[in-house]
Amino acid sequence: MTRAVDFLYLLSWAGSVGADSLTVKVLGSPLIVREGEDAVLPCLFLSPDTNAESLEVKWYGVQETLVHTYLDHKDVLDAQIDKYKGRTSLFQEELRKGNVSLQIRGVRISDKGSYSCCVISAKQMYCDKLELHFPETFEISMQWAAIANSLLVPVIVIAALCCCIRKLTKETLKKQNENVEAEKKALQKENERLGRENERLGKEKQDLQKKNETLAIEKQTAQAEKQDLQKKNETLAIEKQTAQAEKKALQKENERLGRENERLGKETLKKQKENVEAEKQDLQKKNETLEIEKQTAQAEKKALQKENERLGRENERLGKEKQDLQKKNETLAIEKQTAQAEKKALQKENERLGRENERLGKETLKKQKENVEADLKDLRQKTNTVGYVLDREWKLITEPRVKVTPDPDTASPSLTVSEDGSLVRFTGERSEEWPSVVGREGFTSGRCYWEVEVGEKGYWVLGVSTHPHEKSIPEKPEEGYWLVRLVKGKTCRAVSQSGDQIVQLEKICKVWGVYLDHEGGRLSFYNAETRFHIYTFEGSFPGQVYPIFSPGSYDKGPLIIQRVQHT
Repeated sequence: MTRAVDFLYLLSWAGSVGADSLTVKVLGSPLIVREGEDAVLPCLFLSPDTNAESLEVKWYGVQETLVHTYLDHKDVLDAQIDKYKGRTSLFQEELRKGNVSLQIRGVRISDKGSYSCCVISAKQMYCDKLELHFPETFEISMQWAAIANSLLVPVIVIAALCCCIRKLTKETLKKQNENVEAEKKALQKENERLGRENERLGKEKQDLQKKNETLAIEKQTAQAEKQDLQKKNETLAIEKQTAQAEKKALQKENERLGRENERLGKETLKKQKENVEAEKQDLQKKNETLEIEKQTAQAEKKALQKENERLGRENERLGKEKQDLQKKNETLAIEKQTAQAEKKALQKENERLGRENERLGKETLKKQKENVEADLKDLRQKTNTVGYVLDREWKLITEPRVKVTPDPDTASPSLTVSEDGSLVRFTGERSEEWPSVVGREGFTSGRCYWEVEVGEKGYWVLGVSTHPHEKSIPEKPEEGYWLVRLVKGKTCRAVSQSGDQIVQLEKICKVWGVYLDHEGGRLSFYNAETRFHIYTFEGSFPGQVYPIFSPGSYDKGPLIIQRVQHT
């Protein structure tokens, strides 16, 4: 920090500070700073109206060492020497006004020396030097300070002297500031003139560069054209020499050919004459031969005329036979169409008779089946075995056995399915709901059979469902459920969308057999241990149905899905 110190204050510190005070000469203005305080090295090369935030500012110290750098709106201190680290800064707010002064915190004796301030723009660079050194004008030695203390100079005299010095210092500073301002304005005008001159020279330089580039391109083009012309001239010279040589060769060849033609002409005329005589003799022989052939042709012509007359009579006969054959073919086509129509009629009749026979056969089989069932019913009533399934029927029911596996992903949270899928157990809190799980396998056609062991459980539900994603069975199911439900271990009901019906059980059934005939629209339940029929749903199943199981929510006993075994 820059501060002016009066002479009185200087004398009071003379004994303890002495040579530790530093003076900074800034544009001819001395500054006095005590060691350890802050010093501001002013740099006022810019006018107050100039914004220095976008310029580059460099401060150099003793032996041109880098003290501080400002670039791209920030301080760049990577190359700063160690002794100034953390001690230098610019006044950020003053940069807008053109003030690039440097502050050095905690001035040391080693900071003494010359400092340079450089301001760099895109077009020019301006530098000036400052001095940071021991005071000369205001230096007071330790001896004079001791004498002053020993002589006890009156305070009034010292104060008066201080005032005089202060006044002189102010006037000197004022004049120096005025000189600095005048020099500053002159430098600004000179900088502006140099800037305009630089711009003009830059434009002229660019114009000259463009002209040089254009001339260079034209020169290269001319050289290339010259080289092409030289190559063409060389080629033409070679072609001219070749043409002259060929011309001489042709002339020699023409002379040789002329002599050869003259020689051949004489030989050719002689040969032609001989050939004409030979051809004349050949023509005479050919004329004689043609006369003979003409006579022969006339004889053959007469023979051909006779043959043509015979063939004409033969064609007339064949035409009549052809007409007769066409009439016969038309008659046969009509007979063929009639036969095909009769054949189709016979096929339709055979198909009708086949369907009639099939219908009669089904009716006969149905009547036979009804008679057999009536006989079986009578027999069962007489033997007290109503509902018992005979061996042949039981084999037909259990033959399409399938493996049914409950799908844990469809199970209610209150149910647990074993890893092998053979056990379904209620493990939740007791409630009024019927938690359920459906099988992985869905059925869309055919017949299938599976068995479930319910044991002594008092609550359970078995059957099929068209709802694979519901995790509980409604108390009163609507569409898509065909179920048998046991409540309190004694009331068994058949439940579907058509209603709720009580199923009479002659005895407790521990293993239930479930038989599904999808196409026949039948879902039957059997006592798998005694082979007695219990109940059958009749109707139709829309689409895919899934086996469904519920162990209820009143006891922990499991439902056991068993493998099918014939007895």
